[in-house]
Amino acid sequence: MLKAVIFDMDGLLIDSEAMTFKGYKKLCSDHSYNLEDEFYFQFLGTNIDYMRDGFHANYGQNFPFDQILEEVHSYIEEIFQNEGVPLKAGAMNLLNFLKEKSIKIGLATSSARHRVDKILTKAEITSYFDTSVCGDEITHSKPNPEIFLTACQKLGVKPEEAIVLEDSENGIIGASDGKIQCIHVPDLKDSSDIIKKRATYIAKDLNEVIHYIKTH
Repeated sequence: MLKAVIFDMDGLLIDSEAMTFKGYKKLCSDHSYNLEDEFYFQFLGTNIDYMRDGFHANYGQNFPFDQILEEVHSYIEEIFQNEGVPLKAGAMNLLNFLKEKSIKIGLATSSARHRVDKILTKAEITSYFDTSVCGDEITHSKPNPEIFLTACQKLGVKPEEAIVLEDSENGIIGASDGKIQCIHVPDLKDSSDIIKKRATYIAKDLNEVIHYIKTH
């Protein structure tokens, strides 16, 4: 029996991955670094420490990761302030549907707590979530299942009683390794062969997730 749905945030709930990618491309270029698409995509769904290590390994220890990270966040914050926080298609429909069905709602995101709270408040959706687990509150980043298992624990449900919604391959692997049903909702990248093998279902958007829950 389904008792909880656990959302990723960036690229799944919030339509932010494209603008984040654009921000990194622009600001890396401003600092005279060329950011390759495939190099960046490997960090989708991971936390900042994992990204920092990866960028330093690729560009050297002198790469100004923390400065660029701060500039990217300022870039995105300005967009959110001027245009509001863009939710993904079907997000509010799904959140309202889950509330109506008394299904618990969790958030498991690699973003840091201070950023998550600010975004959820700005989007006016904080009250929908029964709990949240952020990237700076766990030891191991996705694709490790720790963040999803922690969310299940905080929600008071068993892994087999939950569904994880993810847009990244790392997230799908983590949920799958945690023995949790997972639905892939593609964002920047289509479903890879690994995702097709691991995901319980692939949905075109969050509205289709409602249909999946109703029929399963």
